[in-house]
Amino acid sequence: MSEPHTPDASKSTPVLDDPICDLSYTYHARSVIWLMVFLLYLFITRVFQRSFLTFWLKSIVGGLLMSIISLLGIPFSIFMFIIGQGKYTNYFVAHTYGFLILPLISVKLRIEGWENTKDHAVYMANHQSFLDLILLPWAFPSRCVIVAKDIFKYYGPVGLYMYLSKNIYVKRQDRKKAVSTMDAAAEDARRKGVSIFIFVEGTRSHLKTLDLLPFKKGPFHLAIKTGHPIVPCVFSSFRTFFDGDKWQFMSGEVTIRFTKPIPTEGYSTDDMENLMSNVREDMLATYRSISQ
Repeated sequence: MSEPHTPDASKSTPVLDDPICDLSYTYHARSVIWLMVFLLYLFITRVFQRSFLTFWLKSIVGGLLMSIISLLGIPFSIFMFIIGQGKYTNYFVAHTYGFLILPLISVKLRIEGWENTKDHAVYMANHQSFLDLILLPWAFPSRCVIVAKDIFKYYGPVGLYMYLSKNIYVKRQDRKKAVSTMDAAAEDARRKGVSIFIFVEGTRSHLKTLDLLPFKKGPFHLAIKTGHPIVPCVFSSFRTFFDGDKWQFMSGEVTIRFTKPIPTEGYSTDDMENLMSNVREDMLATYRSISQ
């Protein structure tokens, strides 16, 4: 009687227990999953443009990418400070974010009047919605810091990055402290030779008409203190593709126009109203012109 046949161990199928193979498989599997998620995102945001889901997906992606870029910008801002080039930090970090985000939210951005930007200026912009903050980075001027509400310092990586890159936080509820902060910012800008960017309406307008909210006096107080010219930065209306009330965020096109600098020399806080009127007239005419 013959002995039972036993399989030759040397010819049996090898067991894939190599940890390197396991890691490679996991990496490729995750890559495929992320690719599927990205393609699904593109499909939803392109096909169902009027859906509230598209609105929230684009908003979340905009905020998430901003946090990631800010997180990466933290060590970069420290490095730029060490080599004495901190004034350029915001420009590089902002433009990196702008380059990445615009294709993801399907917005074409046209920038006009870039020749009007200056190394020493106070940029004043209109403020329609949170979308301004997503679109602005691609048009953010060089050697510039931004004035933001005090609450931004609590926005995780974004707040920490903004603090380290020497942007300006203003506590608007405390007028005395806000004025003190603006005075210090003006002195700092004059001493370091940097520009300042500020939303002159002070808050989001959410207006359905081609109009602007009343301007705040703080930005003009700041401009007069620095002695820098005012360069209006006007965003065209988003109303053709974006509506926060209806949760609609479709594909669209936006124009950002920098108009000619308006000198602040010869103005004082006593006749600031005339300066405010001139700037508002310029910005309102530009807003209506590029939003047609």
